[in-house]
Amino acid sequence: MKGRKLAFKPGFSRYVFNIYFIIVVFIIVSALLKPSFVAPRHLINIARQAAPLGIVSIGQTLVILLGGLDLSVGSVITLTNVLMGAISLGRTEMTLQVVVLCLALGWGIGLTNGVFVAKLRVDPFIMTLAMMLIIKGVSWVYVGGAPKGFTPPPIRYLATGWIGGVVPLAVITWLILAGIAILVLRKTVYGWWVYAIGGNKKAAYLSGARIDLTTLITYGVCGAGAVVAGLLASGNIGATSLTLGEEYMLNSLAAVVIGGTNFGGGRGGIVGSVAGSLLLLMIFSILTMLNVGYAGRLITRGTILAGAVAFYTKRAT
Repeated sequence: MKGRKLAFKPGFSRYVFNIYFIIVVFIIVSALLKPSFVAPRHLINIARQAAPLGIVSIGQTLVILLGGLDLSVGSVITLTNVLMGAISLGRTEMTLQVVVLCLALGWGIGLTNGVFVAKLRVDPFIMTLAMMLIIKGVSWVYVGGAPKGFTPPPIRYLATGWIGGVVPLAVITWLILAGIAILVLRKTVYGWWVYAIGGNKKAAYLSGARIDLTTLITYGVCGAGAVVAGLLASGNIGATSLTLGEEYMLNSLAAVVIGGTNFGGGRGGIVGSVAGSLLLLMIFSILTMLNVGYAGRLITRGTILAGAVAFYTKRAT
């Protein structure tokens, strides 16, 4: 029980509140720089565009809370996009089969990461980096270096459709998955195990935590979450791209760290990662509106990630 109290102590709640407060301040400042930025439709569109990042960040949060990380999520997103387009060729009747296949592959990839990390004691950074390269190579070989096919209409609707013309379906999907993850972390034994293992693996083991099983489940969920993010990202572009997932790996790490999750594990949560995803997309959006080039966006992203890690490390010590 002590581990549970440490995971949810009030200091973390105040930090998450501060992140949402920063979002509000950012919106106000952005309105002064570019009044059109705060148009309700534009803000909702930002949330819709943030949904794929938000969803992949859910799995990334779980893995980081456990004391690991997953560098292969971007490649899983690309593989999902490649398979979706090449197998379905835009045909609605093939949607369910391809979705099931991709989810099974994502879970299997995550499970493989978990096996190597938990059973063979391979460092998570090395293992998931290797998996990232393997999946990227498989994607290129599968399409022969030339993307082909299109995203089926049901997936496009999932990514770009609106309910009643008010709320994007992608945002609802994101919030549902985030809500489930929050409940699981806070109300289940699995959630306690995740925090306990990330906080102190030896103490967690002595307390009865199933370390190997928790690791397998967590990496499997992360892989499956990357597939869902890949479906939404594929629906947004409507076509196949061998570079679709490249930015999601670093952006998901940035969103999780900005949201207050300790990079060493054991402290943080999904609520903060939701805020981190929104804040990142807002920043990217305003940079685009201000005509900041690609190099400037890369520099900004790197600065944000380094600053967030430095700030949180100082705060945690």
